[in-house]
Amino acid sequence: MREYKFRGKVIMPIGELDKLGIKHDNGWVYGNLIITGNEAWIVGSIIEWDDEYIAHEWWCQVDRNTIGQYTGLKDKHGQEIYEGDLVAVADYASWEGLYKVIWDEENSMYMIEDAFGDREKLCEFEEYLVKGNIYENPELLE
Repeated sequence: MREYKFRGKVIMPIGELDKLGIKHDNGWVYGNLIITGNEAWIVGSIIEWDDEYIAHEWWCQVDRNTIGQYTGLKDKHGQEIYEGDLVAVADYASWEGLYKVIWDEENSMYMIEDAFGDREKLCEFEEYLVKGNIYENPELLE
């Protein structure tokens, strides 16, 4: 079964995450996604629920523009690949280019896009290497 997981950059200071004991990667949190209007939260596992309410172990409001879904693939080091990641691809035994991981709505699939807007299926290549993401490393796209 496919694993549904999301990531987003928290709005609160990283120090608060540490104080609250919320696991993060430099302000990035991973879990389930809740969106209401223009606001978004990444939430942890459900710890209690009934017909009238639900409680998560933690929740963090995130910048909606940084939300990315897990593609189900990992790079050569076992790092999960998310929408918005910048990846190099192994093609014919060499590492080539840098591509942005995107969701292609028209084709309902994850794709990689180069600097010219050309796209290929994410699953077309043998290996990937995550180099960063479009939110923290936009200079890599230049």
